[in-house]
Amino acid sequence: MSIRQQNKTRTRAHILEAALALITERGLAATTTREMAQRAGISYQTLYNYFPGKHQVVQALLADDLGAWGLGVDGCIKRYNGNLPATLAEINQLGLDRLAGPQADLWREVGAARTGARAADEPQTLNPVSHDRLHALLAIAQGTGELREGIDLHLLAHTMFCLSDYAFLRHFAANAPDAARTFTNLHDQLTLLLTPYLRPGR
Repeated sequence: MSIRQQNKTRTRAHILEAALALITERGLAATTTREMAQRAGISYQTLYNYFPGKHQVVQALLADDLGAWGLGVDGCIKRYNGNLPATLAEINQLGLDRLAGPQADLWREVGAARTGARAADEPQTLNPVSHDRLHALLAIAQGTGELREGIDLHLLAHTMFCLSDYAFLRHFAANAPDAARTFTNLHDQLTLLLTPYLRPGR
């Protein structure tokens, strides 16, 4: 690795360290990218060259979590055995487990920012890894005959995605989050949504 690349890697790491420290101290909604730059000891323009906005900073901070989450969902889809509700339950449990993992405080900050006054400036979803994957799962289920033909899979996947994202958001907004209740409610809602589209006897 060249000296220039080493410097870029070091600068990026300083930005992320500064951002995480500020978010931990003040919360995501109250932290600005200008403050991140100041804490990292660089100009705002330099930070912008690495991360055009706060959303990109948060994505970088959660990169390992998002990568593991995506791989986990891919594994659930590969294990699909003709029981769509069961596979969705596995995916939902994986999401709740991930949100309660080592980065739980940061995920909580993302959720709080989504519900705050500046929500429009914050990441647009708590569940950024599943939208396309849900569509892929539905296509597989339709191909195996579990789902009826003629369904708008994009619309169905988007609706399922919105339900799960909202469930995760409400989970973090609760004073005393109950993962079991969140899981049960979401599973029930998705089952109600899917039932009319499942072939009888499947």
